Amino acid sequence: MTDFKNRFFRIIPDNEGKILTLGCMFKELKGMLICEATEEEKKEYFCGTFMTYPIVGEGYDVWDNFKDFYKGLENSSIGKKGETIPIINLEDAFRYNAKHYVCDFYDILIDAEKKGVTITNRFDPDSEELLPDTITLYINQYSSCNTYSIASVENNYYIPMHDFCISQKDNQLHVLDYRKKDGNKEWYELVETIGDIVWSYKWFFNRKQIRVQIKTYSEDGGWINDQLIDLPKDWPEIILNLENNINDYVQKPWNKESSDHWGKKRPDTFKK
Repeated sequence: MTDFKNRFFRIIPDNEGKILTLGCMFKELKGMLICEATEEEKKEYFCGTFMTYPIVGEGYDVWDNFKDFYKGLENSSIGKKGETIPIINLEDAFRYNAKHYVCDFYDILIDAEKKGVTITNRFDPDSEELLPDTITLYINQYSSCNTYSIASVENNYYIPMHDFCISQKDNQLHVLDYRKKDGNKEWYELVETIGDIVWSYKWFFNRKQIRVQIKTYSEDGGWINDQLIDLPKDWPEIILNLENNINDYVQKPWNKESSDHWGKKRPDTFKK
């Protein structure tokens, strides 16, 4: 907790209703606190004479954990209360959670709408065209033959990049958890990790037809092109089966209930 005692400061109110991304959750910006910077702050944040802190939430808290601002304070707003925003505006929160695994994916969607915005699954709030129900994911193989990454392509339901490998323990696909410091970095199962994200979109927007297809980018002389192609046949079978395994994982809970049941499951907390 930053100590503001004996420091000159002033407060600038903000009444625009901006919603800030803080880690993987959201807070309404209430104002800014500007104070004299300490020597420690100057060294850590490369600031000048003054330091600026956001005041957020119903408790008018001074937020001093700048690690929660994935792209910096200036670029952390997802929109304003009452606005309809596209999914991609939540990109920073999704990426933060993919790195730190703080909460379930659908919690991010719910928290954003609880703060006063409406999330649309259209290409653009002013467009009538919906994002495609088939989410295209691409896999990239790193120089290490057993290490890969997977993420959604542009103009799809957004799925942040996850690094994964084939575990030597159980021969399954595992997301690499870089928080672990004991050298054993194989942890979350990839099918469940990506499947839970896809299921969150199906449930949140009540789109039972959402599924994934998995591609990779073609290469030409070692350079990656923009053209998506099928996965190479000489890749491990478990990766070649990943598309079917994710779709089966996502569809199982849907098969047990009607689509009307899942539509009614969307929480009342979405009401403004």
